[in-house]
Amino acid sequence: MANSKGRRKLRRKLPETEVSTPPPTLSRPHEPRRSNPSWKRIPGWVYGIVVVSSIIVTVLEGYPWLSIQRDDSLNSSNPYATVFLISNEGYIPITDLDAYCIPDYGGTKTFAMHDNTLRYSDFASWLGHASKVTVPCFRIFTVDSHLGNIESPKLTISITYAFLHANINSLRRQQTFQFKAVKAEDASWHWTYVH
Repeated sequence: MANSKGRRKLRRKLPETEVSTPPPTLSRPHEPRRSNPSWKRIPGWVYGIVVVSSIIVTVLEGYPWLSIQRDDSLNSSNPYATVFLISNEGYIPITDLDAYCIPDYGGTKTFAMHDNTLRYSDFASWLGHASKVTVPCFRIFTVDSHLGNIESPKLTISITYAFLHANINSLRRQQTFQFKAVKAEDASWHWTYVH
């Protein structure tokens, strides 16, 4: 009897250990690897370059840029009687436009014009996107003036402007156009764009 009690105590003192067996693994047939869509394979830095480039293009489209075109001539024998139009190609309006007209030509021995600048202040107060305005350089000489036998006429037109009436000298911008006149067979003058 003592032996059976001792065995019972022994059984109680020794903990029973359970051995867990892992579940059986089923082998699956080899599945094909799923491929990522092509847009997910593009590195992040490429997206960054695209975003920065599009912001730069948007800002440049808005920045004012002037274009110039020749309109009618008020006197075909006077190249300086040609009317020029400027247009704002940007989306930001410009204000307080000044024009500097610089004629340059040789003529007779007694008459020539070099290094003279005529300024027309505030000839336009506002120029929005795709708006046009006439540059007053055709007023250099009277429309009916005959300049005689002039040679190699040149004209420089410089336009200065401000942004939204912020008419501070350091913030004003300038754009310059240079022309050279060519005489046609009918003795009329026509301007060619130099740069």
